[in-house]
Amino acid sequence: MEDRALIGAVLQDLPGISAITDTRDPDADYGSAAWNDCPFAGAIHVTDNPLKVIQALESGKRLDRTYGKPSIEYGHGGLFVSAAPAIWMGRSRKKWDFIDTMTEPERRRLCEKIFDDLAADRLTRYISQPEFDVAIRELGRFKADPSYQYGLMMTSGQPYNVPVWKASYLEALGISPGKKPLEIPVKLFGRFARFSGAPPRQAVRTLKQTVDGMYAPASFSNEPEMVVWNPDSVVEFGEWKNPGYL
Repeated sequence: MEDRALIGAVLQDLPGISAITDTRDPDADYGSAAWNDCPFAGAIHVTDNPLKVIQALESGKRLDRTYGKPSIEYGHGGLFVSAAPAIWMGRSRKKWDFIDTMTEPERRRLCEKIFDDLAADRLTRYISQPEFDVAIRELGRFKADPSYQYGLMMTSGQPYNVPVWKASYLEALGISPGKKPLEIPVKLFGRFARFSGAPPRQAVRTLKQTVDGMYAPASFSNEPEMVVWNPDSVVEFGEWKNPGYL
């Protein structure tokens, strides 16, 4: 177990960090960033290419240096997982391949459908007027210039959650969908820091010397996710098994 004095110092000195959770704790609660499978934690990683993850794991190097792009919340890369993988489908690039093959009439139909959905969400107050205005502006830019793909992609994320990339949504409009990413189950062992908001970059650098990763539970300001830095804490990744746990 981590020395209690050290953990106390970490919690006291690092803003935004509220707890250090050990997967061996039978009462561990990750707030949908992972699920309790004591003595492990379980989660899902969404990817187009699981082989890259396995190569990073087998390299023995830290995952924040070998896999994943730095995120706004963490400022570092790593293996990102969640117990709510549907939220993170937006990180897959291949599912957006349909954008490059759409015809102009298909693009127009899609934009009109999204506009109708957003308008309905505004009427029910699912989204605010400023949020609606931003989405319509960006969607209009995409409709006029298909190279501005962000204008479409943003409508699939928070707070809009329009399923624009899903096969059922596209096929109903006569549009061929892109490739759906894979959901790979992950089993983890170790200590993970719980945070709220966006911890300062220096806090993250300090944490990396103390814990195996960090996680954000579901909240108004955070979508549930966990980032893993230490490859030794990954017990299983799909069919791949860490030889250190065999």
